[in-house]
Amino acid sequence: SGEVCITTESLGIGRALGSSLRDVSRVVLDYRKKTGRHIGIIADGGLKSPAHIIGAGMLSADAFMFGSLLAGVDESPKEEDWDQDRGMLVKKVRGMGSAEVIQERAGGNRYSIDKNTASERFPEGIVKVIPYSGKGEKTIRKLFTGVKQGMHGLGHKSFKELTRDGILYPARRAASKGSL
Repeated sequence: SGEVCITTESLGIGRALGSSLRDVSRVVLDYRKKTGRHIGIIADGGLKSPAHIIGAGMLSADAFMFGSLLAGVDESPKEEDWDQDRGMLVKKVRGMGSAEVIQERAGGNRYSIDKNTASERFPEGIVKVIPYSGKGEKTIRKLFTGVKQGMHGLGHKSFKELTRDGILYPARRAASKGSL
């Protein structure tokens, strides 16, 4: 689930992105072997860093969605606001299952919610503010640079090579803190 999605926590349904990608990639690979046709896999749910992109790529993702990561850029639809408590510019991010969005879109097709009962619906998303981050190009260039650094560190020259030959090992907390 993404950064503003709480379906798993609130309703007990849903799956982690990694296990979903693993299982879907098995089905897609089997389909490709049988038909010779490829179906693209999109990684969607809480991707925040080059490490997440690299890991999702090793799990066969072809494309990536960056909801909250790109929500703070100039090109996102919300206007930036000054957050007095934080002393910085921020932008609001709304989960599509948040109470705010459900109430706003009641009567629409996405959740089949009657306007009279929208307030009774249990939220599956939250609304939060994230730091304003300026031009989207800067954020995207930084992501690309990080992915290239990570691929280089793993010994891969291209993303295609990474997705084909990369081996994803479970992370250990101690390893991420630099200790043995």
